Amino acid sequence: MNFLVEQSGHALTNLGDWAMLQVCVSRIRRHIPDARISVVANESAPLEACLPDTRRFRTNDMGLLLASGYVGSRLGLRLGRAVEGGLLGVPGVAGRLVRLKRSLRPGAWYSAYEEAERAMDQADAVVASGGGFVTDAFPAMVSQVCGAMRRAQAQGKPTAMFGQGLGPLTDPRLVSQAKGGMRNLELLSLREPLASPDVARRIGVRRERALVTGDDATELAFAARPGAMGSAVGFNLRRADYSGMEDDGAMIGEAVQRILRRTGAEPLVIPISLEPSDDWGDSWAALGVPVSTPCPARTPSEAIALASRCRVVVTGSYHAAVFALGQGVPAIGLVKSAYYAGKFEGLAALYPEGCRWTDLSQPGAETSIAESAVDLYRRAPDLREGLLEISFDIVRRSQDAHFRFLRNIQGGPGRGRGAGR
Repeated sequence: MNFLVEQSGHALTNLGDWAMLQVCVSRIRRHIPDARISVVANESAPLEACLPDTRRFRTNDMGLLLASGYVGSRLGLRLGRAVEGGLLGVPGVAGRLVRLKRSLRPGAWYSAYEEAERAMDQADAVVASGGGFVTDAFPAMVSQVCGAMRRAQAQGKPTAMFGQGLGPLTDPRLVSQAKGGMRNLELLSLREPLASPDVARRIGVRRERALVTGDDATELAFAARPGAMGSAVGFNLRRADYSGMEDDGAMIGEAVQRILRRTGAEPLVIPISLEPSDDWGDSWAALGVPVSTPCPARTPSEAIALASRCRVVVTGSYHAAVFALGQGVPAIGLVKSAYYAGKFEGLAALYPEGCRWTDLSQPGAETSIAESAVDLYRRAPDLREGLLEISFDIVRRSQDAHFRFLRNIQGGPGRGRGAGR
């Protein structure tokens, strides 16, 4: 069978996105060993090093194929906006527009379009690995992924989106695109139980097809859990424009210094974004360490190994908390936007004893961070077994959802049409 996998980190510079993609691909391989898997990724993304048994479907080619943001000129963008990304996801419509443009202005871009069209046509199933991109903060991702799903569904292909965190989603154009691409999914697995099920209901996903499973990356963390708990304090400062934490580095750094003084622990920066200005560089700077310090982890397994050495993790990045909690290590989320509040509220609902979050916009946030972290640091050994039981259940539910979808598409009528192409 041929699989086309959309994913939320096209550049492969986010270790959380990379981990979820790795799990998605490995589960397909586990269930269908001879599957041919194409992954949507940027030209510069190190796909061969990250997932050597996959093929690259270039991100720009997907945009070209859908005619929603790139058709070799600004024509596609204008048309995509004009129809709110819906009509152009239907097979044939985008192709006719592209061929019209070709007749007016021939170019090498057209061969890329034809290659992308063949790759989509040959896919037996189109899926998306885990992510938090169905939200107002990522309009281009909503347009592209939902456009790909709608096109595949119109061709009669099975589609699924795994490990999704949905919302906030209020933009009417994005809501329309999400409805067009997601309401006919065969499976939508959700990584948290609070906001995402409501968003799924609003965009028309049938209740029996929307399952709360937890985060897919938990599988990697749980598999790497050490025999004994570590002693360090993990730290991550997320400076992305959608986190809202542009001006809080000094305050957060002082809170962590207070934690270190009271616990006597060593600090460990746990990177999630490989961009220093988004993540690990500012994390070191907040602790008074020169930004020239090398990135301490370059792969999901390396970041998970850092989390395994901790007794508590204080983080602005959601997946640093997932990597910790998956190994039985308590975590505190740092929040200053509705997007991150939804992430950490949902994670805390899954791990009510071991995950807390602090709203940095509230008075006394520095004290709240320090007091919560010290309390969890002291209680961590007693919490560990319960956190690991929750993680085991998340892995089980997540795997069950994936494998149920894979079993269904293998055995259903008309499946596997492109396998021999």
